[in-house]
Amino acid sequence: SKSQAGSKLYGPMLAAVSDLVHQLLVGDDDKVFVVSFASVPNGTRFMNRDEMHKFKLSLTPGGGTALYDAVVLACAERMKTEAPNPSRRVLIVLSDGDDNVSHLPRARAIAAAQNSGTVIFAVSTDDDEGGLELQGDTVLKKFASDTGGAAFYNLSPKDVARVFPRIEAQIEALNIVTYIPNESGKAGEFRAVELKIT
Repeated sequence: SKSQAGSKLYGPMLAAVSDLVHQLLVGDDDKVFVVSFASVPNGTRFMNRDEMHKFKLSLTPGGGTALYDAVVLACAERMKTEAPNPSRRVLIVLSDGDDNVSHLPRARAIAAAQNSGTVIFAVSTDDDEGGLELQGDTVLKKFASDTGGAAFYNLSPKDVARVFPRIEAQIEALNIVTYIPNESGKAGEFRAVELKIT
């Protein structure tokens, strides 16, 4: 969006996330897509490692911010759960967290992520280093906490090099667990589950 034009973090973060994606695309089944979200979210198709190496990521800040619509597009349309093999579904969001043009509410975006089993890692591009938690930071934290991911905010340009290796380590440590309850509940109902490692 237009708010990213003055951010000192935006350019370095685009480069860092591009590097991260190239490091994570190691197997033939690994795929990635990119969604830009100014006034309307726009998504690429899935790309494998070779296609991503040829892809030129060039985003020019401008327009409004349709963050919630973009998360729904990514999770409800791209992160489909019909795949025969279990897979990790991860969404890395680079944003200041401020949404001003989405047609869908934040709750719908979070539900789309939860229903598709997508873990969200949110990195704030807001370069206000005052140490205060801004409204957009609260939004990014909510996306991350409700999907099992992590949020990073109050960052300086030198923090960028440390954030993405942490995200990579957390992605590599993700496990897929299947739970089938003894009794049936309501469709789409979430349950609290305690997992103990013996």
